[in-house]
Amino acid sequence: MISHPCWMAIMAAEHRNHRQAVLEAEWLNWEDWESDTIITQDGQNVRLVIMTARNPGHGALTRLVDGIERAGLVPVLVEPTDRLKEWCRKRGWRARMIGRGKDRHSVFYPRPRHD
Repeated sequence: MISHPCWMAIMAAEHRNHRQAVLEAEWLNWEDWESDTIITQDGQNVRLVIMTARNPGHGALTRLVDGIERAGLVPVLVEPTDRLKEWCRKRGWRARMIGRGKDRHSVFYPRPRHD
């Protein structure tokens, strides 16, 4: 059951910007997430658009981000809540505005690793 009020509009914007919905991936465990969660991919960027954990505060986001990075992809949190912004800041992630017009939005993403 999709409960997020803007789910359809958000999916339309993702599609309009040529981003594909992620329905299956080795790094994605749907048991951690509610059905209104939206994850899309644009090349190497995995966009975490709407994230609704089934058990918030029990590491679902950390497990997801770790899996995305292990796969050699870049996790991108889209319009995070204040709590998620703090999570990003603690990890040294960067923030910026992207898009134009009604598709303009903030994203947070990890700094490149120099291993």
